[in-house]
Amino acid sequence: MNKKLTRKLFGTVLILFVIAGSLQAAFAIEPDFENSEANERYVGTVQASVSLSQSGGNAICNASIKLKSGYTGTFFLRLLCNGSIINTWRYDLSSGDSQYPSEQYAITHGNSYQLTLSGTVRNSNGRIVDRPYAESSILNY
Repeated sequence: MNKKLTRKLFGTVLILFVIAGSLQAAFAIEPDFENSEANERYVGTVQASVSLSQSGGNAICNASIKLKSGYTGTFFLRLLCNGSIINTWRYDLSSGDSQYPSEQYAITHGNSYQLTLSGTVRNSNGRIVDRPYAESSILNY
């Protein structure tokens, strides 16, 4: 085979690959995120959220934790003062459980406070499937 014919054949094959790739991208089917579980934020967790407020000289630390059936989890609610942990509360949830903890902690003026929630969720085989995390906005007191 001569060089000229080999180059022409290679160029034609290359152009066909480019056209095929373009057609595949143009006619690709996009997943339906609106009606699928791919839209969910977590695997075994329905909800993990926190809020922090102040009443008198206390921080009011609220959380909402909900697990799906078939999952268990351990969650830690942490209160931070100027970026350092000053208190931690632990919650163990069973399959399908919900908890709405509300804790109070004495705080002092001139500091910034934040509440975080972190957890480890396991499926029925004990495998970690989820690590939910939530944090409040910063409370300057």
